[in-house]
Amino acid sequence: MSGGAGDPHAALGGGDGFSCTTKATSACPDFLKYVSSTEVQTKLVQSTTATLPSNPAAVSAITDPTLKQVEQYLKETPFNQTYFDQALQTNPGLALDAAIADFFAGKGSPESVAKSVAKAAAQQ
Repeated sequence: MSGGAGDPHAALGGGDGFSCTTKATSACPDFLKYVSSTEVQTKLVQSTTATLPSNPAAVSAITDPTLKQVEQYLKETPFNQTYFDQALQTNPGLALDAAIADFFAGKGSPESVAKSVAKAAAQQ
């Protein structure tokens, strides 16, 4: 953004993950070790089930030039904020989520998203 503060090399993106609860059996961490293994991550990338592997050893399986560029950018970025709503306090984060849902449903605009978040932040 022209005139904006911050590092132009910082990234904002998302990602999904899995975790185990404290009540999980040993099968849960065993599954996480399996699904994050180089072999499985390579297969997931090759089948396009996953676009970017969570295991760095499977990066060589990426063949799409755009995804290679994204992976290289993320590897070099000094900061990557996943899920912007999590960087905000609770009410502005929830307002952002709701406003984005409205936007995708055709009931909002970029301006309405910004106004919703600003309003929730002012009420904090």
